[in-house]
Amino acid sequence: MRNILRTLFFKHSDMDNLQNITHSITIHFVNKGIRPKSFDLQTHNLTCEQVLRLCIDHVCDALKIVPEKCKAPKFLPLFGLVTLPEETIWLPRNHTFEPYSNSQRNYKFKIRFRPPPDYVSQLKTDTGSNVMWEYLFLQIHNDFLTGTLVESKKLDTKNVFTLLTYALLMPKDLPYDSSLKVNEKYRERQIGFIRFITFFSKSLRSRLISTNLIDHYWLREGLKENTKIMKSKNENLRHFKKKFYKTILDAEPNYGSEQYAEVLVGKDNEEVTVTIGYYGEHQQPALYFGEELQFILSGILYIELQLPKNSQKKLWTVMIQLKDEKSYKIQFKKECAAKSFLSMLQGYYSLYVKYDKHLIADIQTIGSKLSSELYSFGPLKYLTAVKYLKESQSPTDPENKSFLIHESFTDFDKYVVISSSRKSKDSKDITVETFNITVDDGQMFTLNNSCQKKMSASEVRVYLKKEFGDQLHPRNYSHVSELEHIFKTEASDYYKENSKETENYSNGKIFLPDELDNRRHHIQDKNLYLKKYEVSFNGVKMMLVELQQDSGKYAEAFRSSLSDLMKLHKVRPSSFFKFYGMVVDRKLGALMEYSDSDLMTYICKNPQSIPQKVDIMEQIIKILSVMEDHSLFHGNIRLRRFAVFKGNNHINIKLGDAGVVSYLNTEDKFQADNNERLPWLSPERRKKLSHVTYESECYAVGTTLCEILHRNDNFAEILKLSDPRELWQYFDSNPFLPKPDFRFENHHHNKRNPNCLKCKGEKVLDEVFNSIIMWCWKTDPIERPTAVDLKKKFSEIKLMAEELDRDTVFEGLKEVVYEAGFKDELDILDESKLTKAALENILMKKVGQKFLPDSCVTVKSKELGRGYFGVVWEGLIREPNRNLNHKGKQEHWKKVAVKKFRCNHKHSDKKVVISSEGSFVKEVMLACSLNHSNIVRCLHFAFDQTDSDFSNVLLIMEFMDAGNLCSYAERNRNDLSQQHMNRLLIIYHPLMYKLPSQGMVYLSGKDIVHRDLAARNILLAKLEGNEIVGKISDFGLARRMEENYRFYRNKAHTAIPFAWMPPECLDRRSDDNRFTSKGDVWSFGTVMWEAFSKGKNPRKMMQIIDTNEMEGNLLKEYKRGWRLGQEEDVPDDIYFVMTQCWEFEHEKRPAFVELVQTLKGLLNFKQ
Repeated sequence: MRNILRTLFFKHSDMDNLQNITHSITIHFVNKGIRPKSFDLQTHNLTCEQVLRLCIDHVCDALKIVPEKCKAPKFLPLFGLVTLPEETIWLPRNHTFEPYSNSQRNYKFKIRFRPPPDYVSQLKTDTGSNVMWEYLFLQIHNDFLTGTLVESKKLDTKNVFTLLTYALLMPKDLPYDSSLKVNEKYRERQIGFIRFITFFSKSLRSRLISTNLIDHYWLREGLKENTKIMKSKNENLRHFKKKFYKTILDAEPNYGSEQYAEVLVGKDNEEVTVTIGYYGEHQQPALYFGEELQFILSGILYIELQLPKNSQKKLWTVMIQLKDEKSYKIQFKKECAAKSFLSMLQGYYSLYVKYDKHLIADIQTIGSKLSSELYSFGPLKYLTAVKYLKESQSPTDPENKSFLIHESFTDFDKYVVISSSRKSKDSKDITVETFNITVDDGQMFTLNNSCQKKMSASEVRVYLKKEFGDQLHPRNYSHVSELEHIFKTEASDYYKENSKETENYSNGKIFLPDELDNRRHHIQDKNLYLKKYEVSFNGVKMMLVELQQDSGKYAEAFRSSLSDLMKLHKVRPSSFFKFYGMVVDRKLGALMEYSDSDLMTYICKNPQSIPQKVDIMEQIIKILSVMEDHSLFHGNIRLRRFAVFKGNNHINIKLGDAGVVSYLNTEDKFQADNNERLPWLSPERRKKLSHVTYESECYAVGTTLCEILHRNDNFAEILKLSDPRELWQYFDSNPFLPKPDFRFENHHHNKRNPNCLKCKGEKVLDEVFNSIIMWCWKTDPIERPTAVDLKKKFSEIKLMAEELDRDTVFEGLKEVVYEAGFKDELDILDESKLTKAALENILMKKVGQKFLPDSCVTVKSKELGRGYFGVVWEGLIREPNRNLNHKGKQEHWKKVAVKKFRCNHKHSDKKVVISSEGSFVKEVMLACSLNHSNIVRCLHFAFDQTDSDFSNVLLIMEFMDAGNLCSYAERNRNDLSQQHMNRLLIIYHPLMYKLPSQGMVYLSGKDIVHRDLAARNILLAKLEGNEIVGKISDFGLARRMEENYRFYRNKAHTAIPFAWMPPECLDRRSDDNRFTSKGDVWSFGTVMWEAFSKGKNPRKMMQIIDTNEMEGNLLKEYKRGWRLGQEEDVPDDIYFVMTQCWEFEHEKRPAFVELVQTLKGLLNFKQ
């Protein structure tokens, strides 16, 4: 009733005001001298950024700062609006105030991002024109008097008393004129005794006063005395304002930092207090959980705001993706808190890291979007802009013109265009032209020059490019806005990766030739200016790179590239080559970390699956991102400059030095080597070879990715040009290189089956070319993507590749199950239940522990050996039912040897393949069923799809730690003299007698022929007492003998190790082509020859035979009686046994049982 009566007695105007209150917002300020300002929202909506602009004007009026001098656009990013009364939630600058919203209506205008204390100490005398500094002082002054700052325990009583004296020195009314002299004539604020009691906040009084009246009196008297002392110093008021600020910041360095108590998504979903603090020597802003550092803001790649998925329990998730692959998810209960947090991160990032880079589109303002569309710098001084233009001018191109766009230093909604050109051909001076662009209706721009037209952002840029040449892009400059000079430090390594290298050669050590191993192995490379060798220093394998040219210009260019490489390696050792130092010799040399192959050679020799290609491309883009972050560029990016480092089931790549490219940049652009590298040179760099920017590197990366798709870097050959010089003509008429043909051999698109693996593969490669490569090849350099843009887009392609990989693994595993003979198990399964896990369960059910899921197998990068049909790697396995509490715990894993079988084997330039996958799977299962003490145990088989050059079935064998018989013979070659022959026979006794008698007889009894018996396939292990045991391994070509014929006919298309094969298997055209256990006897004779000839390779002894059609020619020689010769120191009776094994007619060769008896008697006699 009382409310109704009050309403009835209100005047009509009061009723209007009451209605208006619901349609307006009120902004409060940090000093009572600045009156609150209300904004009516009935006519139109306002954004937070627009309100901030109007508030700055309002503050300038109150502080009597001339608008033209306040530089409001420069300082705008520092200000913000925070909700009242809590002052915890800040509005993002793109927030729109709506007239009929029930949301918050009262806000406070504050400085959200304060500058470092050092900046304030360097302020010049014209602080009266600096709206940011004047308002910041008022804000801290108010926070001190109202008690917000006094609650800090870091401020002792003495500091509080001194600060109170400074506060009372300030005049009663605004503005606080910094130029005023504080001396005997200065009249400070006078506060009567009664007013003095209530002048300070309760928290401030509690720090200084215990007994009200008495302590008030003595405090007042003490402040008077302290004021007199300060007046005697005869300083300006500015001096005391700075002292006040410095005292506060010294005691409370994190003053003004925001805190958010939210949930960190993870294992425990724990609640954390998230805040921004300053880290390291350069005081870089970093995100903390409580007091624990998480990451430096410069390490952020991008941020996403994920909307609530559950309407019942609404949670807004902020996902922060870092450059080092880590990510954080923080859940907010309120949307306003999530956006407040996001705007805080963006604000710090813009000021300290990159002014024009937007981490998240959800909070981007209209103003920042317009600047992005124009590729505009932030507010710049005229002299800074002219300096950038002068740096861009080419000394050799008099017609070179350029321009830049920057936000106005003094006016909102206005941009400044500054263009430059040379006054004359011989002059170093430039002519500068300036005019403005104004923004109309937030979308169109008006050029205030002779044009006087309204245009869109893209039309403005096209017009300016036509009139004034190339546009300078802000991302190529360390400071995009004058405001950054306040915040950013010259720290080039603030995102440096921790290097765990044990020895530091980063300063470029000097090596003498005598310090290096005398043995040098040449590494194949197409570079004509440099030669590479494999060398070693103190047992460490390194790569020596020698300059082949004597000219000082080449040496200077080479040293320059090494210097640049050292900078890049310091930033990210895992992405760039390590340079150890220079070698003082006749030719200039450099020692680098060793790599087996450059990336181009590796890709040509090793076919990759599509997911593997995508992985390599992603690594290249990450390397580009590092260079962009640190403004360190290479200038010669291409596949041959990358090196391959093999990891576990994965390859890592690093970028090496740029060679002598800086010398080539000074040469004529039509020079032969410049012709060859033309496809990697961006259009703007073809005009000025030495002008290396992020945009030109981005273009080169596009060509580098195209190399991967073509598997060729000879683009003149790809384009069918007879001379590399014709590339210039090609690019004059064609802006891009041709698109590779992704279609798989004998494959036609099946529209009815979108799940076709080959169709999916082609789609992935199409997306790479159309969305990534073509984007990098944009003719206009500023339209090329940033590294962050590339990473985001490539993450989508990576998801497609991962899906393809999963589907390929599933189909491959399904085929293994089918070929293993378990088709019936597949048929009874419902299609919806046919998963990878279900297929693995079928195999484990049917073959028990012989099959291991891929999660139980790790293939390491250490290669143990390789043969004709496969490569053996060191690996680890664990039991499939082992529950790992800590993944990777050593005690859960067992060391094994893992064999990968080649799918495609090249021999004598003819492509040949091993037998079908079906028979191969059965053969592997057969190998796993064998169990004998002198046969290498095949423990398990597993499925693997990581390497398209190998079969998808892995054979897991017991680990043999003493090498093979061949290497054993080489190691003991010094003992293989006549006088030590008895010792030799004792050594080989278990290898020549026990092995065939127990191993080969066992295989014969199982109706199995080995077909690849060689010294390399007899593996050794040390037992207790240094006893050596030999075991037969490598069933790469073993076959069960067919019951009806007791022999296995060799198929014409199968590759064979012909140097060990019996004559009957060399004639592939003969119908009598067959392999029996007597064929293994021939091979065993060759094994004996290897063992007793100091580890020599029988193939080298066959070089006298014409290598063309080797098998046929070798067969002819065998028919004529040619055999491997008797080596020096080999006893006659031992060699006689070999010749018995090499009888041309297999019926005349001894059986293994007879051979065993012969060797037993012979070796026992020798002992």
